[in-house]
This record gives sequence, C-alpha cells and structure tokens, in this order.
Amino acid sequence: PEVKIRPSEASIHDVKILASAGAWLAITSMSSLLMRGLDLLVANKFLGAYDMGLLSVSRTLPNSFSSAVATLGPIFTPVFIMHWAKNEKADLISSITNSIKKMGLMMIVPVSGFIVFSKDFYSLWQKTYSEEELIIVTVLSTITVFQCYFNSTTATMAWRETASSTNA
Repeated sequence: PEVKIRPSEASIHDVKILASAGAWLAITSMSSLLMRGLDLLVANKFLGAYDMGLLSVSRTLPNSFSSAVATLGPIFTPVFIMHWAKNEKADLISSITNSIKKMGLMMIVPVSGFIVFSKDFYSLWQKTYSEEELIIVTVLSTITVFQCYFNSTTATMAWRETASSTNA
C-alpha cells in the first residue's frame, strides 16, 4: 500500500537493470532445472538403468536442500531493493552481509547433519540396498550436497554486483 508508482519518476536505466537481473535469475533457474534432470538421462544412457537409479536416490535429499536455498535466497531481495532505491549503499551492504550469515546458518547446520548421518539415513530408507550400494549412494549424496555450503551463502549476493555498479 505504501508503494506509489509514478512513471514520470521512473528511470529507464534502473528498470533495465532490474529486468536484466530478473532475466538472469530466470535463466539460472532453468539451467538448474535442466541439470537436475539431464544428469539422470545421461546416466541412464551411458551407465544403465541400475546406476541411474542409484544416482536418482542419491539426489533426492540434495535436491531438497537446493530447492530450500532457491526458495530462501530471494526472501532478502525486497530489503535490498528498498536500500538500493533509497541510495543507501552502506545499509544495502550491511543487509547483504547479514543475509549471507543468516542463509549460511540456516543451511549449513542441516547440510552438515545430513552429511554426518547420510549413511544411517539411507540404510533406514533403502533397506534392500547392500552395503556397497549404500556407500555409493552416500558418497554421491555427499558430493552433490556439498555445493550447498557455497550456494547457501551466495544465494542472496546477486544484488551486490548490480547495486555496486549503479551506485559507483
């Protein structure tokens, strides 16, 4: 309700920057969607259905963590836009820094817990798997979920580059 849109005060340059950031986010999201399914297709084609099944099981929880990062990351964006629109560079940088810390804390604890207990988790979930299959699934999951350590802290930083280049 507090937002009043006045086309006469709009900056075409700033609208282009916001649109390009949104377009880039859409392309990145589509890319990750394709990569999540494409690896299974490639594994099925080159390794076979059995190995693709192991990969699919190993990707279940890491995909959930990636989805959580993708969902939680943009939550901080409205605050960034507000500080950027008011030309409050120090507050923007402070908000980005705080969001990095919060995202790291929110995701690093569950990801670390999963890495530590993943073999136990899979042995309870997939009771028919042999010890060798459990190790394969656990290793693949650990490798896949490890990216969340980095993605969780960088998921909110896309605005830092945009804001810095326009306020400089």
